[in-house]
Amino acid sequence: MIAALGIFPLIAIVIKRAVDVPYWDEWEWAELAFAAHRHTLTFARLWQPHNEHRILVPNLMMLGLDAFGGWTPVREQLLSLGLLALTQLCVWLLIRRTVPAAWRGICFLGASVLLLGLVQYENLDWGFQMAWFVCDLAAVAVVLLLTRARGSTRDLMFAAAVAAVASLSSSQGLIAWPIGLLAIALVPRRPIARGLAWVATGSIVTLIVRAGAPTASEGHVGFTHVALLGRYVLAYLGAPFAMSFGVTASIAVGAVLIVWIVVLASFAARAPLDRRVRLAPWLALTAYPLLSAIATASARGGLGLAQATSSRYTSITTLGWIAALAATCIVVPRVARLPALRAAVVSGAIAVLVLASAKQSAAGNYDWRLHAADLRAARAAIAAGDSHGLLLVYPHPELAIDLLRELAEVKDGVFREGAGAR
Repeated sequence: MIAALGIFPLIAIVIKRAVDVPYWDEWEWAELAFAAHRHTLTFARLWQPHNEHRILVPNLMMLGLDAFGGWTPVREQLLSLGLLALTQLCVWLLIRRTVPAAWRGICFLGASVLLLGLVQYENLDWGFQMAWFVCDLAAVAVVLLLTRARGSTRDLMFAAAVAAVASLSSSQGLIAWPIGLLAIALVPRRPIARGLAWVATGSIVTLIVRAGAPTASEGHVGFTHVALLGRYVLAYLGAPFAMSFGVTASIAVGAVLIVWIVVLASFAARAPLDRRVRLAPWLALTAYPLLSAIATASARGGLGLAQATSSRYTSITTLGWIAALAATCIVVPRVARLPALRAAVVSGAIAVLVLASAKQSAAGNYDWRLHAADLRAARAAIAAGDSHGLLLVYPHPELAIDLLRELAEVKDGVFREGAGAR
């Protein structure tokens, strides 16, 4: 019950700190809002890639929210929390299905502390990032659907629909297809037929999504730079528990997760069939942050290792730690014969992760407060007609001024009715 209610403190914090000012990439949505109000919006504009991402679904989500009372990033933040709550629900359904009854409560509590941590403050304070929560939800939902004991064709079709939505939300959404294939392979139930259908569907969706999208981005690093990519991946994976301690600490913590997953996989390889089936969804889910880390390392590695520890990436990586934790709750009760030893191992692992997550949440909360103060300052500057304050929320204030003029013309954004801006 405590874990299930964890989303409500986040809602309270978001409502308290939210400011209805676009931030960085979100200013592009001002163009969509203006075009929608002027009835000049085209599908080509909605389909246009953002960097290397295809964000058709987030574009439609933003326009849907705009249709009900005007555009404000605050509603996007609240929608992100709704997606996060659904992800938490899917995690609980997986825990209830796979984890022994005695460990379900404490496992879910530990998973919820990680999932709802403030270390991911960038995504919580940035409405534009609701696309990332769509992808995270899709990763868990796909695994949940494809590892059901009596999986049906309907489950397969629903999982494919969820993966397609994620693929049209952000680049990491495409990873739903390989982790779905891994989930199918780990559950011994018509894996060949289901796998072929899944691969065919995923290939078609991927070709459609990637057609015309940029193949390289700023900071792109080739796969020949193995050492750099390896350090980036480890820092990326370790950031949820070491971000505030710097890159070196994040690399060390990321190495712990890799070793942890390898150990769990080795146990699964030797385990009886029923236990392998219980471990299958969690092992499949660990592939999501791993593949995301590799893809991001190639796309952003040139920007430096510190970039790997960005707050926004921790929403993805945390799912890998949750999967490792849940898999441990399945493995240890079977391996350790002494009840006291089982309790010590599982409780100790959860306690360490919760305490480390709490430390990073404190650091994230501090950064979130500073960022919220910048947003409030920018909002006051807009109300006062001071263009200099726009530098706090966009690197090109002259472009932001033009976008504000468009929003004022259609009475949307900070100029919508009741917004209080001049």
